[in-house]
Amino acid sequence: MIKYKLINNEYEVNGCETDAINVIIPKTHLGKKITSIDNYSFYNCTSLTNISIPASVKSIGYNTFENCTSLTSITIPNRVTSIDNYSFYNCTSLTSISIPDSVKSIGYMAFENCTSLTNIIIPASVKSLDDYSFSNCTSLTRITIPDSVKSIGYRAFCNCTSLTSITIPNRVTRIDNGAFCNCTSLTSITIPDGIESIDNYSFCNCASLTNISIPASVKSIGDSAFWNCTSLIAKSGNYKAFNNDMRCREFQYEEGKTYTLDGTLKLCKKGFHYVTNLYEVFNYYSGKLQEGPIICEVEPLGNIEKNNEDSKCCTDKIKIGRRLSTQEIINVLNKKEI
Repeated sequence: MIKYKLINNEYEVNGCETDAINVIIPKTHLGKKITSIDNYSFYNCTSLTNISIPASVKSIGYNTFENCTSLTSITIPNRVTSIDNYSFYNCTSLTSISIPDSVKSIGYMAFENCTSLTNIIIPASVKSLDDYSFSNCTSLTRITIPDSVKSIGYRAFCNCTSLTSITIPNRVTRIDNGAFCNCTSLTSITIPDGIESIDNYSFCNCASLTNISIPASVKSIGDSAFWNCTSLIAKSGNYKAFNNDMRCREFQYEEGKTYTLDGTLKLCKKGFHYVTNLYEVFNYYSGKLQEGPIICEVEPLGNIEKNNEDSKCCTDKIKIGRRLSTQEIINVLNKKEI
């Protein structure tokens, strides 16, 4: 049984029996239009398998279908402008959803833990994907992000372990913390020009990622943005990062100079550290590329110890080469000539 509430001479759906299986929402109730579905209206309706929403509905509230674990598909009317927070959270049987061109935003945790959702097309009207919007959608293999999207929120696609590739549109200027972390099947990602920031942990644990195209517009790369991306390799070389005053572990360096260790070499404890895979610099340094970290080419001249977990190395004698420009850093990451 559907419950209704009269507001401003129109009705909104205000609730439903939790054991409902098939629900058809009519266009009118007692001669007046039904134009909205209130917050929590179908919350915990775990037996609900089908629902029909009329074209008269303009808004669907937050947590509306949360924990509707038997719901397999749904069509959103083309007058709805937003998919609110937690709208379909934990709809674990949802395999498909039709989102109309009227929708402009997808809210916080809107589809989190929709573990059966395999594919979704986001319409060109959407401008933002909020935090956790598709997190833990473990069956999601493909998603289309339109050019209208300007930001991808915190952990938006985290733990989408079946997602194999994705293209970031031109208008996106920021990929937030952990946006694609633990996308373990992701093999390639294309970021067209416009993005300025790749935030902390954005692609951490994307162990299958072999190719990423970073545009020249990128100004900052966050801490551990590529942590444990073990298949992602930059152009070969030896690179050392410093703070923006050319210090590392309180030791002052200068370009063109050679330094020799006084004492016994010990990886991660004593010696001159560098990496052979430039992506791994950002496991230890982050910031605006124009201001720091400073990254230089280096030449190890003495004994070398290597890390078993990444490309970090340590030597007891090192020559500091020239500083790389921002464009040269991006070229190295993209395996291009510098």
